[in-house]
Formats: sequence, structure tokens, C-alpha cells
Amino acid sequence: MSEVRPFYHQEALLLQGLAQASSLPAALRDRVQMILLAQQGLPRHEIAAQLAYTADTVVKWLARFNRKGVLGLFDAPRSGSPRKLPLDDALCVLESATSRPSDLGLPFPAWSLKKLRRYLAQQHQIALSREGLRQLLARHGLSWKKARSWQHSHDPLFDQKRDAIVPLYTDPPAGALVLCLDQKGPVQLRRYPGGGYAPKGKAPRYPSDYVRHGTIYVLGALCPQTGQVWARCFSHYNRLTVIWFLGWLLPQLPADQELYVIWDNASAHTAQDVGRWLAKQYPGRVHLRFTPSKASWLNLIEAWWTTFSRDVLRGAEFESQAQFREGVRAYLAYYNAQPTPFVWGRQRRRRCFRAGPLRRGVLRGCAPVGNLNARFLYRLARECRT
Repeated sequence: MSEVRPFYHQEALLLQGLAQASSLPAALRDRVQMILLAQQGLPRHEIAAQLAYTADTVVKWLARFNRKGVLGLFDAPRSGSPRKLPLDDALCVLESATSRPSDLGLPFPAWSLKKLRRYLAQQHQIALSREGLRQLLARHGLSWKKARSWQHSHDPLFDQKRDAIVPLYTDPPAGALVLCLDQKGPVQLRRYPGGGYAPKGKAPRYPSDYVRHGTIYVLGALCPQTGQVWARCFSHYNRLTVIWFLGWLLPQLPADQELYVIWDNASAHTAQDVGRWLAKQYPGRVHLRFTPSKASWLNLIEAWWTTFSRDVLRGAEFESQAQFREGVRAYLAYYNAQPTPFVWGRQRRRRCFRAGPLRRGVLRGCAPVGNLNARFLYRLARECRT
């Protein structure tokens, strides 16, 4: 009688998922079947006969499962062929790849594989093929990355302003309403590139030229706790536009609530006319919180503007202000029917990485799973959560 240890946690679900996955190697599915049949009490010779293996093979994989669990059913990583490139040359390649070509006296600022190969051959007498160079860099975690920009606020009152805004997101005052207000624009009224579902190899096409039919501004306010958004379109953007928008928005809100308005320190927001109008119309009810300079990320409506651009502008073609206004009005009605609250802070769900051997994720170990389907791995990660 073959012996298999009891299953732990979600191992039974994982094994069943592996057995039903059609994208896995046949050998791996057979090993899973060995474990499942042994768990049902079948002797090793019957398992071997049913799956066309020898009894010693069945014993081997049962022992691997008992020691290492599900990861033991995957093939162990092979050592590969002996190292052909000396260690000093490999370190030279890595050092050159992570250096700026202009610092090495070359007339360009970034590497390509072709340029890096040429430099290594001419300056260091290191001959590598294009694919060999790429694999060497990949083994050491190097790949070509597009540079990303970042912005640092030099506002001397940055900490004070940030500490006045973040608690409004995480722990808003009882009975108060928080509003994030900002403008989008100027938005050009023209054809915007986009895409959609199409047959393979037949991507949607559109002319590269376009005609601009003017510009327009969108002034919006977001309530992070509920996700509701109010917005209006304007031909111009100045302090009078801000006063008009506040005069349209604030009467729609409950009169017994205090209001905290978060916006940037643009001249249209900090104008004395705006402050005097609020003090006269809503004395002591509206509290203004200005974001630090170059720190617009503290205003959550900036995240909503990204959604707005993706849903309204991408793939659209506007030929007049009236058409754009109608599009914004229809989208707001659609969005506010099922708004999504905005939560401060990064909310990242657990992921199962497809890189093998796996170093992170629920299948932490040394099993090479680069040939597994990404959809199956996601399902595997979801079932493995405890």
C-alpha cells in the first residue's frame, strides 16, 4: 500500500487544479495523479499500471511530495552547461551595461544590445552574441527599462500641509464632507487615439492628422468617501469660473455639514475674491486646504482625472464644445450611478509571479514554472490564500 502524508491547508485544491489544467506538461499532471490515487488508497503497482510508469517512479514522486509538498512535483532546476565566460568578464559586462555610455566617452546617452556588443568587443575584447548578451544581463536581473520621472516638492511647509490633508482621507471629521477640487484642461477638441477589441492582426486604424476645434476646461469636485463627482465645463478658467462653480455646487450639498475643500495653490484658487465670496456666502462653514507646490498627488481627484481621460477622451472625436459638454454630462450620469470610493494609500492585492524559478508569491521555492499559463497561476494563487 502506497503511503502519502495527509494534505495540509489548500493542498487538495491545488492538486485538483493541477490535475484539471490543460496547459500543463503531461508529466506534471501524471505526478499529480499519482498523489491523488495514492491518497485514495491504491497500491503503488496499480498506480504504476494505470499511468504507465514503473513502481519505482511512483515511489520516487510520492517521497518527493511527502518531503517538499506540491513544489516537489515540479522538475528541479538543472545546473546547465559549464560557465563559458570568465567571472571577471561577466562583471565587466554588468558594469558597462549599468554605466552611461556618455560617461565612457561615447556619443549617445543609452545602450542598445548592438551598441553594447560593439563596445565590449572593441574596448574589452569580450565577444558575445546578441542573445548571449541578453541572457547574461537577464540572469543578473538587468533588462532595458524606460526612465520614469519624479517630482520633489520644495515647499517649506510641505509637512504641515500634508498633515492637514491626509487625516481628511483616513479619518474625516464626523458630520463633515471632504471635497477634492481641481480643473482638467485645457482639453483640445479633436480626435484622440484609442483602441478596442478586434480580430487578431487587424488593429483599428485611424488617420494620423486631425483638426482641432478649440479648447475647453472641466472643473470637477470629488467626494473621496462616496466617490461621487460633480463637474462642469467652461470656456475659460479664472477666479470668476471658480466662484461660479462653487456657487453651483455648494447649494446642492447638505446645509448642516461643514465642508473641507482640498485643491492646489493655483492663482484662481488663492485669489482674494474667492476667499471673500466664501466668507460672505458660507461664513465659518468652508475650510480650505491647499496642497504643497509640486505635490498634486495629495489631491485624490487627480486619480479620477486619469479615469476620466481613459473613459471620455481615449478613442473619442469632438468637433464642438456642445458635443464635449454633452459627453461629459452623460459620463457623469453613468459614473455616479455606481461610484467607487477612493481610499488613501496603496491597496495592492497579492500576486503570483510568473518568473521562474519563483522567488516571491504563494509558490515560494525553486520550482521552474515559466511554462505555466498565467491564468492558471493566478487561480493557483487565489486558492492558496489562507
